[in-house]
Amino acid sequence: MPKQLIHRDTHIDNIILSEDILLGVIDFEIAEVNVNIFDLCYCLTSVLNEVFINNNMRHNWIILLRN
Repeated sequence: MPKQLIHRDTHIDNIILSEDILLGVIDFEIAEVNVNIFDLCYCLTSVLNEVFINNNMRHNWIILLRN
């Protein structure tokens, strides 16, 4: 897989949104050149951990992952 600059700490606290518009990403302290799939994994586990805390809602995380 091709390598590129990845954030490595992508989670909802490092993403700046205004309504449905992405304004930016902050905290590139541990960024590195690597396979981009890692950012997606970090972000989705953060969403699972911080957003879908309610066990009854956890099945929605899989729907988010598929989309």
